[in-house]
Amino acid sequence: MAGLGEPTPPLPAPTPPTEVPPEVTRTAEQRGFGALIDARLMNRPGATAMVYLAIGVGCLVMLLVSSWLITSVFHPTSFSFAWSILRIVPLLFCLGMVLAPVYALRIVLMGSRSYFAYANGIVYRRNRAIQAVAWPEVRELRSAVVTRGDAAGKLSHYDLVPLSGPPIPIPINIVNGRDEFLDHVIAAVRHYGRPIN
Repeated sequence: MAGLGEPTPPLPAPTPPTEVPPEVTRTAEQRGFGALIDARLMNRPGATAMVYLAIGVGCLVMLLVSSWLITSVFHPTSFSFAWSILRIVPLLFCLGMVLAPVYALRIVLMGSRSYFAYANGIVYRRNRAIQAVAWPEVRELRSAVVTRGDAAGKLSHYDLVPLSGPPIPIPINIVNGRDEFLDHVIAAVRHYGRPIN
């Protein structure tokens, strides 16, 4: 177990450097975090929300088209097997029309988030607010699981809980069977003997 002044041991191989905002670099330098090891950027909530809004509009158009086709072209009777199947199609488009804008709003409200793992700490940036935590200042890395729906019991993200201040939610992003950013965070937390739950 390392002491407060000791640097973190070698972590998994660094990811190629990312363009780091100046305020993040300044904060990392002031805190003495050392070299940038990895970064996770989630910086485009507006563009992502626009995609979901476009999906919602597309669902509205398809709802109108499918409703027109069913009532004007196919003329199913109310109790036919075809009507039972065909009426599901507009309902699915209606569901998409409602859920897509809700998800877009959720993305906009969450805002831009960026995570920068350094040799001696982590910098979390949400919109313009910055939170910096040195690895020795971490209380625990806690897994968060989904509590409702079909995904109940599945891992949703990790909360990096500092000794003081709010927890930092770190989303999971598995590529080729691994999440390299979380590998770096887990290695640093383990090095300092902090629990990973």
